[in-house]
Amino acid sequence: MKRKDKDLENKKELIKDFYKDDISKIAKNAGISGLGEILGNIIGYASNVLVTRRIGPSSFGIYVLASTILRVVSIFSVAGLDNGLIRFIALYHGKGDRARLKGVILFGTQVVGLISLIFFLLLFFTSNFISTRIFHNPDLSFALMILLISLPFTNLMTIWLGGIQGFQLIKYRVYVEKLFQPISRLFFLILFFLLGMKLFGVLLASVLSIIIGFIIAFNYLNNISPFHKNSLTPIYENKTVVAFSLPLVFVTFFSFLIRWTDILMLGYFKTSLDVGIFGAADRVIPLVSLPLQSLNVIFSPMISELSGERDFSKLEGLFKVETKWAISLSFPIFLALSIFAHPVMNIFGDAFTVGATVLIILSAAQMIRVSVGSTGPMLMMTGHQNISLANTTIFAIANIILNYLLIPRYGIIGAAIASTISLIAINIVEVIQIYYLLKIHPFRSDLMKPLVAGVFSSLVTLFILRVEVIRINQYNIFCLGALILSFFALYLMSMIALRLSDEDRWIIDAIIRRIRLATEKNTDNKST
Repeated sequence: MKRKDKDLENKKELIKDFYKDDISKIAKNAGISGLGEILGNIIGYASNVLVTRRIGPSSFGIYVLASTILRVVSIFSVAGLDNGLIRFIALYHGKGDRARLKGVILFGTQVVGLISLIFFLLLFFTSNFISTRIFHNPDLSFALMILLISLPFTNLMTIWLGGIQGFQLIKYRVYVEKLFQPISRLFFLILFFLLGMKLFGVLLASVLSIIIGFIIAFNYLNNISPFHKNSLTPIYENKTVVAFSLPLVFVTFFSFLIRWTDILMLGYFKTSLDVGIFGAADRVIPLVSLPLQSLNVIFSPMISELSGERDFSKLEGLFKVETKWAISLSFPIFLALSIFAHPVMNIFGDAFTVGATVLIILSAAQMIRVSVGSTGPMLMMTGHQNISLANTTIFAIANIILNYLLIPRYGIIGAAIASTISLIAINIVEVIQIYYLLKIHPFRSDLMKPLVAGVFSSLVTLFILRVEVIRINQYNIFCLGALILSFFALYLMSMIALRLSDEDRWIIDAIIRRIRLATEKNTDNKST
């Protein structure tokens, strides 16, 4: 019996050494990404509240619809090369192949620049038709024309940030996407609102913030790999890059349809008021998937590396750890948004509170998405992008059909239900496919801990909310903030009481070390 226990301990030690460094690597980078996501979402949320209170739900609906149309165009003009750069830069950088690395950066930049110009001209001449004939809203044309200015800047920034992610230098992507761009947008919004602008100010602030992000992204990538300056002759693997990237155009597009068909079809069947209310709720739900997005930023290139090395044992271990942490961090956010849905929507303005049910439904869909981990990146970065394409195609079509059936009858609730059904279905299918193809899955036995902690914290919070005074005062933003913080504190204490695993301690230690090093560096800079 003692021999068996000793063998088990030795096996545990081997597992620790096997991927402890990789877990620490994910934790450190996810700590940076997570902090950036939190700050970016706070700034974005503040910006959206400012916008909705300034221009109202109808004008906000026009802005949301114009932004959504532009995202569709951007998907095709990027041509999947953002994911192509993530994969091939990670591969070539890992092998030290600087010639091919330079080639893939130059190829991506040239192709996306050319396609962006073509789509710019196409949308320029068709914006009036799209606005009046499809969405029956002439005011939409003006918004489209202004946002169209940002198209080439958005697309080039997107692929350059993909390149930076391929180098696994996550902090630079975080700086651009989650700090510089949102902060500049908020600054311009305040400036233009003070000058008396309304919808035009919102559109102009978006364009200028994207141009700033474009400039900073180019500077970072150029410092990492001066692809347009050095004398190294590039080697182009265009066919390989295109073969990988092209299917991802449609993967991204159909994923987009699953996520945004509701907005587009609400614009077709209903009014800009409905789009505005739904869009406000839709701006909040990324908070639920924020932890998974933070982890995906560093995990995606690691999937490419490990699958290239055929190291599926390590890949499965990291997949499970990542999923557990994503669930543990997302579950309390989902519960908080569900419990406080009405006061959260009221922050946008009294007219937006009718979207509380939509917020709960969409949050539940995102929570289910988080609960299966990085299934999408896992399929794409292990070379199964065609399967990912088939999945997203089928479920995007199903989502369109569901929206077509439900929106005319149930409005914004129908749109939320349609998207939820589609998102749940595709994630279940992807988990099954990953297990069949790679013989790995994201689940482990200690996933019950966040569930128990969340249920306990929710019951205590709901009991507190039965007090009439608190239920009334929760619409006060300070009281709401205090209640939500109390809920999170209770959840954290419950998780600690249920005991942390070894991986949890490694991750926490890695994040604490990262924060400590950053603090010491800032202190040294101030002293000098």
